[in-house]
Amino acid sequence: ALTFSAILRQPAHVSRQEKIKYVDEVIKLLDMSEYADAVVGVPGEGLNVEQRKRLTIGVELAAKPALLLFL
Repeated sequence: ALTFSAILRQPAHVSRQEKIKYVDEVIKLLDMSEYADAVVGVPGEGLNVEQRKRLTIGVELAAKPALLLFL
C-alpha cells in the first residue's frame, strides 16, 4: 500500500527508485518492518488496529506531502 501510494501520489519527476527508497524510510520510521509485506484486507489474517493506524499514517507520509496535519 505504501509503495502504491508513493508511486501514484509523488510527482512524476521523482524516480521510481527514489520513491521506493523513501517508502523504506517511512517503514523504518513507523517501525513497520515486521508486517511491511502483509496483505491488507484479508479477513482473519489482516492487521490489528494499531498496525492499520500505522499503515494509514504511512500511506499519507509515502505521498511526501508538503504539509501534513494530525487532528
